[in-house]
Amino acid sequence: MSYFATSEKLIFLHFLNREAFVAGNSRRTEDQDLDALDVLTICHCSNMTVNISQMVEYTHDKPKLIRPLSRLVEQEVIITTSRDKDLEDFVESRRRMYHQVADYYPMYFSDTSVLRDFSIRMKNSFSMSRLLRRDLGDIQPHEFNLGGYLHQEDWDIVVKSSTAANRVFVENVDWAVTRKSLEQSSSQSFTDRELAAFARYFSARYFEHYRHHHTAVTCSGLGDVGFVDQTQFFPHYDVPILRTVLSALGWPRLKQECPDLREQVVSIYASAPHRRFVAALNSFILACSEVQAKTINVDRNQPEFFSSLRPTLSIYAASAIDDGRRQYRMDFSSAEKFYESARLMLEGVAAQISDKHLEFKQCWERNMASVETIRILVLTATDTEDDAIIDALEASGFKRFAPARTKQGIGVRYLQGAANEIIRFRTSAGSVGQSGSELVTAEAINELDPHFIIASGICFGLKKDKQKMGDVLISEKVSDYELVRLSDEDFRERGPRTSSNSTLLDAARIVREDYRTGDVGVMHGEFISGLKLLDSLPEVEQLQARFPDAIGGEMEASGVVAASARHQKGWIVIKAVCDWGFGKGDDYQKTAADNAATYAIKVAQVVFDAQRTGS
Repeated sequence: MSYFATSEKLIFLHFLNREAFVAGNSRRTEDQDLDALDVLTICHCSNMTVNISQMVEYTHDKPKLIRPLSRLVEQEVIITTSRDKDLEDFVESRRRMYHQVADYYPMYFSDTSVLRDFSIRMKNSFSMSRLLRRDLGDIQPHEFNLGGYLHQEDWDIVVKSSTAANRVFVENVDWAVTRKSLEQSSSQSFTDRELAAFARYFSARYFEHYRHHHTAVTCSGLGDVGFVDQTQFFPHYDVPILRTVLSALGWPRLKQECPDLREQVVSIYASAPHRRFVAALNSFILACSEVQAKTINVDRNQPEFFSSLRPTLSIYAASAIDDGRRQYRMDFSSAEKFYESARLMLEGVAAQISDKHLEFKQCWERNMASVETIRILVLTATDTEDDAIIDALEASGFKRFAPARTKQGIGVRYLQGAANEIIRFRTSAGSVGQSGSELVTAEAINELDPHFIIASGICFGLKKDKQKMGDVLISEKVSDYELVRLSDEDFRERGPRTSSNSTLLDAARIVREDYRTGDVGVMHGEFISGLKLLDSLPEVEQLQARFPDAIGGEMEASGVVAASARHQKGWIVIKAVCDWGFGKGDDYQKTAADNAATYAIKVAQVVFDAQRTGS
């Protein structure tokens, strides 16, 4: 299994949390926070995430962080989340939760300027406040399990005082579960030691819930006093080790020679050069740790093992890179050139070390196993179709990754595991025009180089006696019904009839096996495509006479087919019936879009699995 298959995860920016910062008696400066963000942005490429409330509160009195963070949020490198749907609802809910301690939260009451710089990118499916209240009311003394974040002595104090603390939040049902809320209680009083323990308990629970719900990891090595350092994925997310190795590669010089380095790093985040560099860097560090772990006289199961390994691993990796820099030329002209030259150096140094250390060789080769990325472009044309694809991707384990830019548009990359990549792109309705399906598809093919293209969405059915609303239709071929010859003597079809890709058709037929006993019907056959938004029974009857074998019709497929065929890319149309081409309404659009999207992602999954196994 490659590095990406086993180790690259969404990173939870738990350290951008004012409550935890205060509770942990942290001493980090803004520059140290920026340094950690830079390190994580360069050394990883699976995105980062943080709750919008934590980011807003943390940056209120840290102005140097605002622009770099807002840029990462803007480019969706950082995925901000909230239970609230937008900033207006978010502020309103925070004012309800914090009204009793408004002076401690000026960013929601008297000074809301920082809110202009951020936005909510994803809605949480859970209420953190509700979870924390449940936890506090259901503390079991014998259960000491907070993901390893909390020290035993804090836990003992929390258990002893939990009844009194729970009473505060029962009496004040709209208060946020925080240390400040406990301080404001008139019915209960707590010592400073109890308040400190509860503050760390609340933060520890918060960390654990957020990490669990977003399938994320936290980084280690930041030295947050009061919390247990996280080492489950050591050394992949250890900031001091990553920083040391980056410095050995010449990162300080890169910063000097590229004044706009942060902007460059953001603009090529998750690009092929970045991904290759990330894989080489982290595989190299992990292989070095295999060698150096044997020099540590501390059992691996002891917490001291990692704090002992960190300095010796850093020195060993940096020294090996220093030797390599005498033989390999680094390019500091841009972030992309740095990634490429650093990767080549790491690969060369790794080959030299592999000759001397079997443990290094085995670990390096295992993590650098070649896995070709298989990329599928999925196209939609309406908000309803867009929402359906997003839901289907999330349900199938795809993680939103980063923007996918072309000259004229921006799509979104989604990754599943090591190398399954889907790019979601939106066109306007129809095949022509600046954002029509033909130009958008052609540009995406030129600049993103997908292996296959799937058009997913809604259509009108042409076999009313054999179809029902929501049934999925699969294109075996697509015919353009607009191109005809009209003369006084005859009417002749001139539009192309183009066949779908055989690989995608085979995958669609395999998926059909799962639908044999369900409520959703599946039909393969000919699609017709044109520029008209049909809502006329006579027009539909005329099309049925012209194309008696057609099973459905829509507006975008002819453009997708033209662009794909020109660039020799495999394509298929997967759409579901939402009407019959007349008497149109919105009643079945969501059902149809959802059914088509689910089917389309299942087809993509079959293709990924087949390609990965070499069949």
